[in-house]
Amino acid sequence: MRAKVDLARGRFPPDAEEAIVQEANFTDQPVIGIVLSGAAPEREFVRITNALRDRLESLPGVLQADISGAREEFLEVTVDPVRMETYRVTSGELAQVIARNNQLVPAGDMLSGSGRFAVKVPGVIEKPEDILSLPIKRNGDRLVTVGDIGDVRRTFKDPTFIARYNGEAAYSVLVSKRAGANVLDTVKAVRQTVEAESKAWPSTVKVDYTFDESEFIERTLLILEGGLLSATLLVMVIIVASLGVRQGLMVGMAIPACFAIAFMMLNAIDVTLNQMVMFGLVLAVGILVDGGIVVVEYAERKMAEGMSKLEAFSVAGTRMFWPVLNGTLTTLCAFVPFMFWNSIPGKFMSFLPLTLFFVLGASIFIALIFTPALGSIFAKERKADAEELAELEKSERGDPKEMKGFMGWYARTLDYLSHHPFRVLAATFAIVIGILVWFASTPHRVEFFLDEDPESVQVYVKARGNLNAQAQDDLVRQVEARVLGMEGVRALYVRSGNTPGSSFGGGRFGAPNDTIGTMEVEFLKYEDRVRLGLKGGELAAEVRRRVADIPGIETEVREPEAGPPTGKAIQVELRSNNPAAINAAADLIKAKLSQDPQIIELEDNRTSPGIEWNLAVDREAAGRFGVDVLTVGQAIQYTTTGVLVGRFRPDDAEDELDIRVRFTPDGRNMDALDSLKIGTPFGPVPASYFVDRQPAQQVTQIQRRDGQRLVVIQANVSEGVAANQKIAELRPWLETAPLDTSVKWKFTGADEEGRAAVLFFITAIFAALFMMMIILLWQFNSFWGVAVTLFAVLLSTVGVLLGVVVNVAGTFNYISVIMMGTGVVALAGVVVGHNIVLVDSFYQLRRAGYSAHEAAVRSAAQRFRPVMLTTLVTVVGLLPLMFQFHPNFHNLVLEYQAPGSGQWVQLSAAVVWGLSFATLLTLILTPVMLAMPNVMAERFVTVFDAIRRRVGLRARRRAYEGVRIPQGGPETPAPAPAPAE
Repeated sequence: MRAKVDLARGRFPPDAEEAIVQEANFTDQPVIGIVLSGAAPEREFVRITNALRDRLESLPGVLQADISGAREEFLEVTVDPVRMETYRVTSGELAQVIARNNQLVPAGDMLSGSGRFAVKVPGVIEKPEDILSLPIKRNGDRLVTVGDIGDVRRTFKDPTFIARYNGEAAYSVLVSKRAGANVLDTVKAVRQTVEAESKAWPSTVKVDYTFDESEFIERTLLILEGGLLSATLLVMVIIVASLGVRQGLMVGMAIPACFAIAFMMLNAIDVTLNQMVMFGLVLAVGILVDGGIVVVEYAERKMAEGMSKLEAFSVAGTRMFWPVLNGTLTTLCAFVPFMFWNSIPGKFMSFLPLTLFFVLGASIFIALIFTPALGSIFAKERKADAEELAELEKSERGDPKEMKGFMGWYARTLDYLSHHPFRVLAATFAIVIGILVWFASTPHRVEFFLDEDPESVQVYVKARGNLNAQAQDDLVRQVEARVLGMEGVRALYVRSGNTPGSSFGGGRFGAPNDTIGTMEVEFLKYEDRVRLGLKGGELAAEVRRRVADIPGIETEVREPEAGPPTGKAIQVELRSNNPAAINAAADLIKAKLSQDPQIIELEDNRTSPGIEWNLAVDREAAGRFGVDVLTVGQAIQYTTTGVLVGRFRPDDAEDELDIRVRFTPDGRNMDALDSLKIGTPFGPVPASYFVDRQPAQQVTQIQRRDGQRLVVIQANVSEGVAANQKIAELRPWLETAPLDTSVKWKFTGADEEGRAAVLFFITAIFAALFMMMIILLWQFNSFWGVAVTLFAVLLSTVGVLLGVVVNVAGTFNYISVIMMGTGVVALAGVVVGHNIVLVDSFYQLRRAGYSAHEAAVRSAAQRFRPVMLTTLVTVVGLLPLMFQFHPNFHNLVLEYQAPGSGQWVQLSAAVVWGLSFATLLTLILTPVMLAMPNVMAERFVTVFDAIRRRVGLRARRRAYEGVRIPQGGPETPAPAPAPAE
């Protein structure tokens, strides 16, 4: 790209600005802003900010520090047009004199005998006074110098913008970090550097920090840290309560051990701690203990039957090796597609599967090797009493239906339901269809990423007309005055003047057209807002209300986007090679959108109406006076920003300063342009003789994409209105709208990104199911067993939809495509891993000789406890994040809905609802479906025999007739219970 642009530069005009090729990298965004304000000369602020910038850029973690608010310095040579006319000095002569006398001329080398000397002619300007003595021409007996017709001074360029901070003139330094640098360490180093440098500043210079990214990151990590610790604590309480203290602690040891291994692996591939890594750890807390729970629970059963702890854990490790291994692998299968999600959201989410790969991979080693070895040494042996041993005997080798309490009721219920599989399936599908219909009939607001309580807002001030910076600032001050002093606002950074939008994305993310100023309104910190009883959304609404009704001024209040930026809620992109057709289409669509009162802040990226002056030169007429277009253009530059005639470097400046020549302020206006005289060989001649001034429409930018003209029409929607529903209403109209055939349209922004994300999630879940099917088919050697196991994925997805429509505690006030979609895909792996334990026991019992019906009931009774326990620890571990209750262990307080907590609500809620719903149904549905082929075969044979008897034929002998159902199993029979004392 850069090479192609360099080749095109040869065709640029000499005075054209340099083309900029810049990578759109959101990691280069500023992480902190340093604002300097107070009563001090402008030159002092420039000196301070330049020195601070150089000092900050020397820090290891800082990529760059950009100064905002300071004007560029230059050397101004102001000349009086009347004196120029008097001395018959032309603009070309003046510019040429200064340029030719400000050069260092290398005159070559001189050889003298055996010596060699470099010869130079140093003619550079060393101080401003040198320009005044430069001779221009001879007038009689004296020389006309620059000082005769003008003056020279160091000054600043005309302001293009004006910045203020909390009502005072401000200068800011925006700091960006290097890729891979730690944000917290970088910001800390920046603050320490500023504190050290500020000791040498005047006492009137005040320093403040704004939009500190480290505060948000610290808050997010604090939330996830609280979630991680609370999840670990809750999981440990459940495990210890269920398995006992020693066994519970053995299972709980997997948490720090897996985390330590994962951190070592992440550090080895240079992945630092971030919010997705932290959430991966929170999600993994309830999953990584599943293998340990299954192994320890099985060993406990064997110890209760009379085995020693060494034998019990040896048998448990061997028996549960494949269920634990394949259960973890199927869980990881769901996250494999995320590693191939090649988009900005995909890169953002990629740390989640990476963390889970390492944590759950470590959990396999811990559960199958470390836990059995540790249990054989430290586990507490216990002997079951006669009643407990009898219950175990019923579940292992006896009749599970004769068990007491809930498990007996559960086994009897399954025994009945397994003889009526079609009724069970019909009821299940009725529940599923009912939930789907309920979900489809309920309108839902869809967001691409998140909709969180804002910490700040950005106010764009819009007005039309060819206004200079001061006139724009006067209008912006009217808006600023309404926000200054507002309760809940910590800082107000105002920048009036030219505020160009972003050059990326076709103008979707930058400032709207006609913007004459921006206001960054930063709210008080969360703790302070809580004390005042204020919320970020309420403050944003108050700001919007205050700036809404100013005559002659339009305002637009934007809340920060959580996650990758997508721009406004509704975006229609038009492309065409026909400028007239695309403009007509844009006007038609804008007219349609403007008729809807629920659509607000409508704009497009076309050039705003404005005036620019075209000075057409009659070359033939100019030639009669001996002038050309370059001479005319140079003379006109004297009335604007001036002619660049060279550069010089003063002793107190780090960079070279431009030397520009222009008229005095009285000669720089529209009247001066009309009365301008151009020096010719025949004397000064009015420019109007050969220059025609014509007004034209202002053209500030023309945007193309893929070589075609691009127009983006975008708008927001009113509070409480779902943008996805508005887009659904507009799409049919656009498909039938009378647009030119050369114009291609599409909805872009969040709608386009959301559709792409949905397509990825659909692809990802099918890819994950295929990988799971291969693993399960290898383990069960049965297509029916694979189908039964994977059916839980459908149930878990329906469970998520049930959670959306129930919307407990506002967890699903809207649907986040990214977060809920990630939760659905992740849930597929978790629920299949939990289901494997039950299905594997079924096939073990079948291989031991049990009938399908009895194996289904017995496996459900035997594995009910580990299935429920693994589900419970996963669900309970995520409940704090789901309901946004976060213990702050630093301040020993319990926070609710703190900033940043909303990021994890929908992902956590998707896993909680889906896993809970799927587990409750699969504990009934899975055994019934496992027994269904055998039950249906028996019924088919019974019906077939009845038909044969009806027609007078002898019934066929059943293959299973006369075969005794074995009462023993694959395990060693338990010893007889001791007689009761």
